Amino acid sequence: MKDLYHYGIDQAGLGGSNAIYLHKETGRDYALQVLAEEKRRDKDGVVEWKQIRKDNHLLDAEVLALSIAQPQWTGGGVNLVARPPASRVDRNVPEPSLNMEVERRASFERPSWLNR
Repeated sequence: MKDLYHYGIDQAGLGGSNAIYLHKETGRDYALQVLAEEKRRDKDGVVEWKQIRKDNHLLDAEVLALSIAQPQWTGGGVNLVARPPASRVDRNVPEPSLNMEVERRASFERPSWLNR
């Protein structure tokens, strides 16, 4: 996930897909924390992430958030409008439509206390 995070930062500079953009007022403290680890190859040729600065909390938070948002993970992905599982859908209830919403609003009576 750390690789994916750093890939997203690189893609932002290139205007590529899966880009991760930072706010223009992102501070130096954030940059230092997300760069607090780097990939290094040990003497046996194994590549792994090594912590090079004490504080890496924001990198950890970014990686956790990215993990949750990834649709490839079971239960992951950002769903702005969740659909109920197919087994819970009542087949006898029609899909909501714009006409139904208009009808519902037309039949709504405003309570008198809203006029105060």
